[in-house]
Amino acid sequence: MEAPPRVAVVDASPCIALARIGQIGLLPAMFDEVAVPRSVFLELVVSERSDEAWSIVNYDRVSIVHAPGLALAAPSGLSPADCDVISFALERRPHSVVIDDRVASRFATRVGLKVVGTIGVIAAARRRGLVDAARPLLGRLVAIGFHVRRELVD
Repeated sequence: MEAPPRVAVVDASPCIALARIGQIGLLPAMFDEVAVPRSVFLELVVSERSDEAWSIVNYDRVSIVHAPGLALAAPSGLSPADCDVISFALERRPHSVVIDDRVASRFATRVGLKVVGTIGVIAAARRRGLVDAARPLLGRLVAIGFHVRRELVD
């Protein structure tokens, strides 16, 4: 029996962080399909901090998707893009939701979604042999101002 495709729904922050360290290609390398909600893509296009993050849509297996409205009461502080990532994930039930925002990731976990952040993507890429070492990438994240807890680096 063939394994189901590994699908991820991604938020802007992981795309931005990975692009800023030259690793945006990890997302399409890690998953069979990467879904980018339209609101997330628009955030990537207009954000001054996105660098080349918008270029994720140039990869095979990456698509811009329409997200239904979130049918659940969302916690305050959730951005429209966070709501779209979670609502699409609840409808589609992907392998992973790639999101860094603490409120959004806790909410997504609470509603039964598997959440991984930027650091988790890098760690998984290392385990799968897609990068030689995670520590230099984590160091580059710290250098660009990405908050990384010391115990995660260790």
